Amino acid sequence: MRNNPELRSARQDEFIHLGKSHYNKKDMFPKIATYGTHDSQPAGDTDGDTTTGGTGGAASGDSHDRNWRKAFGVSAEWTVFAWGETRWKSRMELRESESDKWNSSAKEADTIYDVTEAYWRVVFFQAVVQLRKDALHARRKEVQSVGERVSAREARRADLLLAQAQVAEAEQEVLKAENGLELSKERLLIVVGRGYGESVNVRDHLSVTKSQLPAEVDLETHPEVKRIRAAQEAALAAERSARAGRKPKLIFRGHIEDSTPQESAGSSNLVPEGVNYQLGAYVTLPAGQQWVGATGRLREALASQAQLAADAEALSNSLRLRIKDAQNQVEETRMGIEVARMNERAAAESLKVQRELASIRNATRADVAKAENDYTEARIGVLRAIYDHKDAQAHQKRELGVLFSE
Repeated sequence: MRNNPELRSARQDEFIHLGKSHYNKKDMFPKIATYGTHDSQPAGDTDGDTTTGGTGGAASGDSHDRNWRKAFGVSAEWTVFAWGETRWKSRMELRESESDKWNSSAKEADTIYDVTEAYWRVVFFQAVVQLRKDALHARRKEVQSVGERVSAREARRADLLLAQAQVAEAEQEVLKAENGLELSKERLLIVVGRGYGESVNVRDHLSVTKSQLPAEVDLETHPEVKRIRAAQEAALAAERSARAGRKPKLIFRGHIEDSTPQESAGSSNLVPEGVNYQLGAYVTLPAGQQWVGATGRLREALASQAQLAADAEALSNSLRLRIKDAQNQVEETRMGIEVARMNERAAAESLKVQRELASIRNATRADVAKAENDYTEARIGVLRAIYDHKDAQAHQKRELGVLFSE
């Protein structure tokens, strides 16, 4: 589970929203900034003559004189009351992270199915390869036997050509099975997050096991349903945050500064000297851009809630159908195993009869070869039926949302 790349990617979405939740908490704390400056102001008139602008104007005789100062200070701004806008915004991202967590859990159930299906496919092809090789070995022995009988004039040349054609066909079937096994192993490596081309050794055999899963399941515990429920809570938090954004805010602002002026010749000092500060409380109204932005976020949140409500209803109906269909597949494939075993027994009996008839020359070599091929296919049919049953059981687990830890 740690190595599957798709699952690793899905899990990162949860941490992305956790980071956003942490980021949105920033407005709950004061904004603090430090600064340093070296600036100037126009020098004022020393005699206060109103004709030249008084203390607020430039000196008439020396208009280029300026007062310079050096200063450093600290400023702060703190939104004391915002109707919970920041808190709801952070909670929205927290619920989004929870939704992503359940989404990764649903992806985990998908991954479990992919791994299980790929695993049993490898086991299936390993058994098929062995059966095909056994059939090929028997065909080659038959070619040798028919060749000896042709030399002794006890068989026809046509019988030898038929046996050789059957060997070529058996070799082709072995190649197909080996290619299927190779691709199945590569797919298994990929879904478990291993490197392409690595070796994999699966030692197992196909056998029938009874499913221990419940027939009924509480849909509210399903990962996909929990994902939507968390998303609905996130949309509700987004709505409350947007509504709070359309209300006034109470803000404290202030700064403290240490100023060191440098007097200019012939002019008064307009810059305050020493430590000075300013404190104030402000009420801001969400007019203009703030009102439009908050209204847009509110409409988005309301639309998202309506969409998620429809998605939840559709998912509930879909899950019921999917779970029922998966249960039906388990029952159908279990019955398919019994049918395949009956076909195997019938093919074995038919092969026995054809061999007995051939021994008294009442059946041809082609009849026996066909019966042998039918028996091999019937045995493979049993393996395929068991594999289908294994796949149906894994599919049922996926639809029920069963996780690896369960």
